[in-house]
Amino acid sequence: WLVREVLPRVAAVLRDDFGRDDAFVERHAVLYVAGGGDQAQRWRRATRGAPEAAKARVRLVGALSDVGLAEELLVLRRVFVAPLFNNTGIATKIVNAMSHGLPVVTTPGGCRGLGLPADASRALLVAADAAAFARHAARLLVDDALWRDLSRGGRRHVEENLSRDALAPARQLLRAERAFKAQIEFHLDVAHVLGARNVVYGQG
Repeated sequence: WLVREVLPRVAAVLRDDFGRDDAFVERHAVLYVAGGGDQAQRWRRATRGAPEAAKARVRLVGALSDVGLAEELLVLRRVFVAPLFNNTGIATKIVNAMSHGLPVVTTPGGCRGLGLPADASRALLVAADAAAFARHAARLLVDDALWRDLSRGGRRHVEENLSRDALAPARQLLRAERAFKAQIEFHLDVAHVLGARNVVYGQG
């Protein structure tokens, strides 16, 4: 979807709406993909049937460590794109990108668990279809003011809502709930065992 539907539209928006030339498109509308082994193979299969011009702007950088990911992609690149559709839980890669000040474009599925307000546009950009997704990505490639706002907004959202300090009260509450549940289960187990023994003894 990203290569077949979005990447060609990014190029078109840059040319038609923002007046950028082919040299700009070839230099900046490039998709860098991290991941080795099976992941890389899946990406190669996913690009089949995509326009040749779009496939030529895909770079598979291989498997990276956390440090390598930060140095190669999160610091040097301009936009983090995360089209998530069937995910569950928090997309940690999105949180990682935001914490590094890298603006994010994602789908509604990528917002799950991030604690975003109703208007998420101060922290990241959300699009439900390929055309809107491409326009968001293209705009971040050329609009420095928007890029700075989202860089600051995303980092601030992580610090205030998703950092270790921000989540400490929730973790304490979760631990307390687990301890209470364990205590209740212990008492129920004891009651069950005693009840069973009483039945056995009664039969004797």
